[in-house]
Amino acid sequence: LGSLDVGKAANVVAIEGDIFDAQARVAAVWVDGARYDADTSNDHRRDRQADDNEGDDDDGTHKVKSRVEIERRAPKGPLGGEVSVTAVRHGTVLTAANGTISGGTVLIENGKITAVGPDARVSVPAGAREIDATGMWVTPGLLDAHSHMSIEGGGNEGADSVTPEVRIIDVINHRDETIFRALAGGVTTVNVLHGSANVIGGQNAILKLRWGKSVNELLFGNVSRGVKFALGENPKRSRAPATPGVDRRYPGTRMGVEFMLRKSFADAREYQATWDEYEATRSRDPNGIAPRRDLRLEALSEIMAGEILVHAHSYRADEILMLLRVAEDFGFRIATLQHVLEGYKVADEIAAHGAGASTFTDFWGYKMEAWDAVPYNMSILYERGVTVSVNSDSDERVRRMYVEAAKAVKYGGVPEEEALKMITLNAANHFGIDDRVGSIEVGKDGDLAIFTAHPFSGNTRVQYTIIDGQIYFDRDLVETTEDALAAGTPDSPADGGEGDLEQDVENINNRVLDWTPPTLSAAIRAELMPASYGDVAEPILTDDTTPIAIVGGRILTMTGAPINRGTIVVQGGRITAVGENVRVPDDAHVIDATGMTVTPGMINAGTAIGLSEIGSISATNDTSEIEEINSHVKASVAIHPDSEMIPIARANGVTTAIAAPQGGLIQGQSALIDMAGWTPSEVVARSPLAMHIDFPEREGSGGGGPGGGGGGSQSQEQVDAQLETLRDWMRRARAHTGALAAGMVKPTDQTYTLDALVPVVLGELPVVLDASSQEGIKAALTFIEEFKLKGILAGTRDIWKVVDEIAEAGVPVILGPIQAQPADGDPYDAIFVSAKLLYDAGVPFAFRTGGSSAARNLPDHAALTVAFGLPRAAAWHALTRGAAEILGVGDLYGSVEEGMVANLVISEGDLLDIPSQVKHVLIRGQEMDLSTHHTRLWEQYSARPQPRQ
Repeated sequence: LGSLDVGKAANVVAIEGDIFDAQARVAAVWVDGARYDADTSNDHRRDRQADDNEGDDDDGTHKVKSRVEIERRAPKGPLGGEVSVTAVRHGTVLTAANGTISGGTVLIENGKITAVGPDARVSVPAGAREIDATGMWVTPGLLDAHSHMSIEGGGNEGADSVTPEVRIIDVINHRDETIFRALAGGVTTVNVLHGSANVIGGQNAILKLRWGKSVNELLFGNVSRGVKFALGENPKRSRAPATPGVDRRYPGTRMGVEFMLRKSFADAREYQATWDEYEATRSRDPNGIAPRRDLRLEALSEIMAGEILVHAHSYRADEILMLLRVAEDFGFRIATLQHVLEGYKVADEIAAHGAGASTFTDFWGYKMEAWDAVPYNMSILYERGVTVSVNSDSDERVRRMYVEAAKAVKYGGVPEEEALKMITLNAANHFGIDDRVGSIEVGKDGDLAIFTAHPFSGNTRVQYTIIDGQIYFDRDLVETTEDALAAGTPDSPADGGEGDLEQDVENINNRVLDWTPPTLSAAIRAELMPASYGDVAEPILTDDTTPIAIVGGRILTMTGAPINRGTIVVQGGRITAVGENVRVPDDAHVIDATGMTVTPGMINAGTAIGLSEIGSISATNDTSEIEEINSHVKASVAIHPDSEMIPIARANGVTTAIAAPQGGLIQGQSALIDMAGWTPSEVVARSPLAMHIDFPEREGSGGGGPGGGGGGSQSQEQVDAQLETLRDWMRRARAHTGALAAGMVKPTDQTYTLDALVPVVLGELPVVLDASSQEGIKAALTFIEEFKLKGILAGTRDIWKVVDEIAEAGVPVILGPIQAQPADGDPYDAIFVSAKLLYDAGVPFAFRTGGSSAARNLPDHAALTVAFGLPRAAAWHALTRGAAEILGVGDLYGSVEEGMVANLVISEGDLLDIPSQVKHVLIRGQEMDLSTHHTRLWEQYSARPQPRQ
């Protein structure tokens, strides 16, 4: 079966048209040589539907990308055809083994590197394909040590706790677009693992990302098999809901996990002993009956024999030690501890055992066992002699592994070459393939990534990805987002749905459309919107009279050209002077910023900081109210000023953020908060800041809402009902406002939901509408115009498709998260380039990360947009002054000028370059302590004495 070859079963399909074309049809099918003609009744129905839709632009098939379009946006390799010799010339070569070669050449012949060195020392054969890497940086192809890409039908065999007999290799989908997107990030090899639902899961598959090849051609040949173990919350199913009438799967505790491991290997040892005895007596008793073969116990026996490597999902230090002891008791070694978030606590024990560590960088706080995850994990493990790699565990993060590796330099000062090894040579070492890939050395596979700048620079992107000397990604041969726009190929809006809102506007009651906002008297306003708990008009500033002077730094004012070697004077919480020749007060506390960069504090325009602590623990989350209409809910009253997320965000230069509620259609009122303060009222800088609406749309986000979630699909009927609900509340709020102005009603506690919407319909309180799909964004723009709202769009995924409409509407955008996936079939850079498109169109925008634990990574999001064309100055504007202006606080925040609130950041280097370090932070004129939960753990465990062996 499986191919049209002589001697194989005559199972054949005849198709009219291209097999991947949405309009193609099956003409006939042969099964074992017997012909079956296709049923054409569906074609008749399709014709009738087309007749019913006559006059519509959309035939209902727009979402199915044509094969031609897919191949333009994700062209299958090898690009330019297969060649036997490839020479990469004139680049800066980071070998990951023998240092850096400036102006170097890498020669690849028949898939193997045959020469590497300075241009003058490498002879290139005639007829070789030459790639000019002048001004570019050449690295080994990147490796991801932990992926779940390309698994067909799910990655967990969760019925049993022990399933080492199942194999990921059997369910690889070689057409998964994630493969191409990983190539676009310079990744050439991935370790595809079973999920972590099992104490002992299934066997892995190591893939070379030869996009366009068959499954067999993707497999990395002659490599040791591996199996996935998992410890902690996942295998014990601590967060799985109970199912009535169904027994909970064992184990349910870490104690049970340890017992399950020991019992499984004890059973396997007994099984192997039975087979050994049988084999030993076989020559004497050829008629003896062989023991029953058990694939599960056989795989466990092969683990103990060292024939199958163990890659173990692990978080906490105690369970890491437990696994190492179990392995040693049964005579085998753990190859890698995956994630190993508390590995820094037991780094010496890991090194002594000989296990590798493949970790996240700064992904933390999403569940209890990730609370002590620190970004310094990599540096401590490295310093204690553990071979460390960085992994993605994500179809999104795999697109930017080089960004993650750069954080090893930032957090703990890992040398750049060692950080590069964490996504190249070290990862290869984990799987026993470091003699073949992972560094640029003669004799190794010709796998390379070629970057436009140093891979740890904020403005770098991948230009070429090469596997075995063949080009599998060349940005110049890919239809990028800007190419698609130039060719006029963005998807058309869906038939019906949110797109129809624009058509329906004419049918709305004219009284609503022609509504003129009434004038509310001061007395009514005072009664309607009294200054209540949680309301803050301006930040509370210090009355400290001791001035602070920041001297000698390069100041990015955001109002003009940078000031080189400038001085800033701060007093009473505000900037009192800034310039090149500013006098420093005699009694000032002086901060020497010589050689450093001084910027306004960054503003994160969408987070859950102060409202959410540990993602998976509901008791620590106050983001989502349960009603559909929550206009009266205020984030400011629930801000937790002692949240650990606050100091962690400010330690990376984020000084101000939106804290936004998320539940329901109308989600509630956000607050602008500063990353310092003893009480909620001291933390809050303005409340209410904006009303937030989760705008109805059929397709889920991809960009996520303020909390980084959002999304999911719903029916058109649900969308229509939600839209009508929103409209109804806007109409009612208008009617209520008119009644208040006419003295027909008075504000009471019984109308609080409508009272809160009065400043919205008056166009006084901004409204943030979260929408990600093309149809949803267009409908949101129409909604803003329909009700004359002071609207702000928030979203990411389909922004690229509707930039012109957004610009025409004059609506600003909160963009993000940038670290997000494009929609299926969209250009690979659709998210990354969205900021540039808005900038080119003159649309004001700010950045957001969503969530709380990742809020500190705001500059990393902005840096990705710089790599894809946004001017660096424009990125800084969006992070500071631009964000402040959109949020209506441009008179207080976002620039370095006299009178502004003194939220300032002093850094070594530009924070859009990932390794750069924040050295000082001032919030409201007060210098902040930059210690955090993470730095305290780093200092504690860096000083841990080596244990006795």
